[in-house]
Amino acid sequence: MEETAQKELPKFSTLDYVVFGAVLVISLLIGLLCGFQRNSSSSPLNYVQAKGSLAPPAIVLSLLGGAISAISILGIATEAYYFGAEYLISFVGITLGMTLLYFILLPILFTLNLVSIHKYIELRYASPVLRKLSCLSQLLNLTLLMGILLYAPSVALSTVTNLPSWALMLFLGCVCTFYTTLGGVRAVVWTDVLQVIVMVLGPITIIALCITEVGGVGQAWAIVQNGSRFTINTDPSIFVRNSAWGTAVYGFYLTLMFFGANQAAFQRFSSMRSLQMAQRISLLTGVGWIILWSVFFFSGLAAYVVYHDCDPLASGKIRKHDMILSYLIMDRLGHLRGVAGLFVAAVCGGALSSTSSYSNSIACLIWEDFLKEITFFSRLSPTSSVTVLKMLSLLAGVVGLILGILMDSLKGHIIKIANLIVLSTSSSIFTVYLAGILNPWVNYKGAIAGLVASSCFSLWIAIGSLMQGMSPTPMLHLSTAGCSTTHGTTAALLTTYPPNVTQAPPPDSSESNTIYDISDFYLGILSLILGLLVANIISIFTGVVNPWTLRTGVLAPPCERFYKYLWLKIHGERNPHIPKEAIPDGQRAAETLL
Repeated sequence: MEETAQKELPKFSTLDYVVFGAVLVISLLIGLLCGFQRNSSSSPLNYVQAKGSLAPPAIVLSLLGGAISAISILGIATEAYYFGAEYLISFVGITLGMTLLYFILLPILFTLNLVSIHKYIELRYASPVLRKLSCLSQLLNLTLLMGILLYAPSVALSTVTNLPSWALMLFLGCVCTFYTTLGGVRAVVWTDVLQVIVMVLGPITIIALCITEVGGVGQAWAIVQNGSRFTINTDPSIFVRNSAWGTAVYGFYLTLMFFGANQAAFQRFSSMRSLQMAQRISLLTGVGWIILWSVFFFSGLAAYVVYHDCDPLASGKIRKHDMILSYLIMDRLGHLRGVAGLFVAAVCGGALSSTSSYSNSIACLIWEDFLKEITFFSRLSPTSSVTVLKMLSLLAGVVGLILGILMDSLKGHIIKIANLIVLSTSSSIFTVYLAGILNPWVNYKGAIAGLVASSCFSLWIAIGSLMQGMSPTPMLHLSTAGCSTTHGTTAALLTTYPPNVTQAPPPDSSESNTIYDISDFYLGILSLILGLLVANIISIFTGVVNPWTLRTGVLAPPCERFYKYLWLKIHGERNPHIPKEAIPDGQRAAETLL
């Protein structure tokens, strides 16, 4: 076994470098082409939105590229391999989240004709301060997410090349920053199309080759069943990370995070010519997201089929969960020239597509929510304004790259680290939006209090979890019985567990759980619920909003009708202190406030 563990794995072949390099070169060429198109830089709006000039299929793939990252490709496969099938239940939550987006969020945000999604906050609450606080929260969220997205592919690349992870991140970061800065949103969208196609081809190739190696679908399915990789845990405890309830909640929250109140996704939706088209795009994106996640999930099961009797982590061949796919490529498929290059291109494509989307969105947010209101910048010509946007995009890429290098020092597998970082900064954003859309009575004081409460709670849990070392998530049974025999030999599934492998705990192991052991799958939704409760309570004590002083179109229609009915029942008139004729129309009153 020791001999096998020390076996030198093959590295990239010439063909692998050609396949991998081709994806990067084409991405750069797309950036150059879009950058030299006159209409892409004719105005700031064209640079960040390109309304009506992008094909709907390209928008769907771009939305998927922004949501499907290297974290998804590596992390979901890791979940399937080491933790089982509960992750598939997230599709229930994704469906619910997309339903909310389709019927409630998009009809409101799209019809307001916004460039920055945070303009909605000012329209709803009549508070520029709250708008900037919300924007700062998302800027922090996107910047941290860029760091982790650049770190993720370094895990795969360091396994198949001799380069250090920091050098790999530097290379990818420079490529991404170059084409995003030069070509704007058009370059981001069209490179996303290329990268999503590669993201699909890589895992599908892995699945096909692994199933062929073990003798077909029937044999592969038998191995998966024997290894309990398709069992579902229905424990509702918030301390149990891998359960059907937790992953369903997680899927719902992720949908809101990537598509509900996210500037990168909103720029894609708002580029459509009509609300109906934007809604159809959201529907297709939801279906595509589920399909892609399924592909990534089954690539992890394919890896388990190959290593069911000789797990690389348990036998000490890899040091992190997330290396399983990259190790599989070089250990068992490395002799197939070009396969490793395609896999790494898929992983890097995931990183590049998401990072470029967020870099462009960061530039848009800083320009629209901060600089554009300053006299100096508001007087700039369209060409000069685009130059400023390019500089902001460049700066965002550099900051994300620096954070990615810092991320390399964190311990724990990618999904958990990403969840803690992202969820700790995103829940506050959703608190403000959902309170504004679904709770007409919430005022700006309540919204600010909810934002702060949600942020503090999630950051407290995230930092506490990181400081105490993030206790490892119990894995399903692993085996090393076949490590001393020929690869592919069927062996008993339960054998020894080295110190770095955690065996599944007994049912009563939750007695010592603390608040820091709350599953990261629940952290986001718990922070959101807390923020909404605080927003409602503070609003009640400081004076609820008069529904007739709100701008038309900022509320969910059923909630608006219900609140107006309730207000009239309680007060008997539009405003108990102001005559009705003083507020002849809600639209006009809101515009006066704003």
